Amino acid sequence: MTITALPTAPQTTDTQAVFNTRAFAFVAALNTFGTEANALAATVNADATAALSYKTLAASWAAKTDGQVDATDYSAKAWAIGGTGVTGGSGAAKEWASKMDGVVSGADYSAKYYALQAAISSAAAASAANAVVWVSGTTYAAGEVRYSPVNFQSYRRLISGAGTTDPSLDTTNWTQISGGGDVDGPASAADNAIPRYDGATGKLLQSSGLSIDDSNNVAGVDALMTRMMFQDTGWDSHDSGATAAISYVNGSVQRWAPTAASNPTLTISNWPPSGAMGELLIEGVNLGAAGTITFPTANWLKSDGTFAASPSAANITLQNSGIDFILFWTRDGGTTIYAKVMR
Repeated sequence: MTITALPTAPQTTDTQAVFNTRAFAFVAALNTFGTEANALAATVNADATAALSYKTLAASWAAKTDGQVDATDYSAKAWAIGGTGVTGGSGAAKEWASKMDGVVSGADYSAKYYALQAAISSAAAASAANAVVWVSGTTYAAGEVRYSPVNFQSYRRLISGAGTTDPSLDTTNWTQISGGGDVDGPASAADNAIPRYDGATGKLLQSSGLSIDDSNNVAGVDALMTRMMFQDTGWDSHDSGATAAISYVNGSVQRWAPTAASNPTLTISNWPPSGAMGELLIEGVNLGAAGTITFPTANWLKSDGTFAASPSAANITLQNSGIDFILFWTRDGGTTIYAKVMR
């Protein structure tokens, strides 16, 4: 938008007649000038707002990784390295290039994965070229190579002689020279994570949710272990001291010695998730001397098999000087808790 030029302004050196003519014309033009200037300012402001919007949109198209930029597409960075909606969907360029911990999209893997499989196949083919099948009962000299009719891998004879055990099962006399090694894994993994096989090739590893730290402590997410057999196993025990805030993760056996006359409120947190049985045995020291103890809401098992709302309601007197063992258990993450004083 253009602004109409103002007429010549009156000058102090003008004659009276010229000054008046110029002054009237100049003042008359100011209304048009103001209107046009305001319109131009509004246009400039709108353009500045649009430019800021385009700047924000350009930044999103360049680097946004937490979803779509518009209703149909994602940013350059998301397509390059991955992001919400791209990773696990169509896949980013980086994932198509080097992802090793599963498929990139649908049933398709990365270029690196396929390259590895090609290398494995090539190595197997090279090993199998001109290979001769092993024959049971045949005498072979040390160093001779035969492939197993069981798994079609090649083996070298270690000791001259004959045998009826397939080379794949006879590690005393045969050593495998094909099909082993070449195991690959993801580009990165969590420190101390336990690897596990990805697929059935025996060549590709992926990370897991379980870990073993440098002190050989095993940690991981809550998970079901099926048909596990434990021998010579103890329960982790923890001394909670006088604190009344007990966390189940510190151990399923905990010692608690509240301060005398402190009237503590016992809380138990971090129970196993609903559907898993959680049992906590508390070794309570001088509980009767602690004053009034507020226990978690629980069903206290009485000797006749019924339940009460508290130890006192179950006719149980805690010892002023001595140890009371109290067992708490729950199957629904602590929503419903049962308790029993072991007497």
